[in-house]
Amino acid sequence: MLTMRLLAVALQLVASDAPLQAQAAALRFAPYFVFHPDERYAPLAIESLLAGATLVEGGSERPSPLPDSLVGREGHLRLAVAQRDAPAPGTAHLLPGRELPLYVAMQRGADGTFVDLHYILLFGHQGPQVVRFFTSVAEFVAAVPHYGEHQADLERLTVRVDVGLQRVLQVRFEAHGKATWFPATQVDFVAGAHPRVLCALNNHALINPALRRLAGKEKLQRLRRHKKTSVGAHPFYGLSRGRFGALGWGIDMVDLVDLQGPSWQASSLGALRGLGLDAQGSPLGPQRWAAFRGRLGETSSNSYRRVEALPSWPLDFRHLSWARFLAAAARRWGDARLLAPGRPPEGPARRPWVHACLPPD
Repeated sequence: MLTMRLLAVALQLVASDAPLQAQAAALRFAPYFVFHPDERYAPLAIESLLAGATLVEGGSERPSPLPDSLVGREGHLRLAVAQRDAPAPGTAHLLPGRELPLYVAMQRGADGTFVDLHYILLFGHQGPQVVRFFTSVAEFVAAVPHYGEHQADLERLTVRVDVGLQRVLQVRFEAHGKATWFPATQVDFVAGAHPRVLCALNNHALINPALRRLAGKEKLQRLRRHKKTSVGAHPFYGLSRGRFGALGWGIDMVDLVDLQGPSWQASSLGALRGLGLDAQGSPLGPQRWAAFRGRLGETSSNSYRRVEALPSWPLDFRHLSWARFLAAAARRWGDARLLAPGRPPEGPARRPWVHACLPPD
């Protein structure tokens, strides 16, 4: 009972509008996100995602739902922005000075020795899979619409701190449903206590930049360019996520990041929005959509269309032709079809990190 009360109190502190200790801690340890320069989608607020959307549940439809109307619902959202629609590539939406929303859920450890700060980014769309192609002299990357795409995206980074909210103990990076904990000594920090986080192009996987140098871990490798591009001195790094198709050579899926891309960090309490449910599953604070149990978009069936060069990594005709040949072969004979289902993420209420009565995962 005492643990449940502590959890509820911690979540109430974050959800409150008052500048309390927990809010100050959430801001003190807020991640420093670095995006890829070609990223089309910036994090957004739930109100923006719902603008013009329809809540579909059973045989009924509710147009233009408000966040409060999602409480306890099991259906799905039909978003107003069509699947695959996107603004032009560029970083105008990530320029310094624009305040982006950052959702925060707080949980106290079951043994009372630590507190987990869960930072959640909400996106309107997950873009197409980025693929790396190999030649005898170089490698290059491109996007493969519409594989890997789906409506909405919910990504989480967890900063575990001591119970006094003063010191980082561990940081949890999440990518493609797989989570990895790193001790504070294996994390890069900005301005003292802000973990540096790389957000992969299109799929928004959260990558630890320290993987460039850590032994015994997945290796974040610098990609070789076949020629100079518009990015100039910016080196791109990739984290391989397995082969694309059954060919086993010449092509694999990759999380593409840029260590020097546009960055953003919550700079004021106004950017933080507390998410949380009490022990009975009721919302804590104004973000009542924390109790939504449905899906944040519509499920789609994706199919291969073509290989597209990235704005920051143009391809000549020779490389583009080779890439399209390999991608078409993987589509026909390989297992690239596993990327075809476009399933949007489940709502917060389906996630253990939003429940006050559950220990952190």
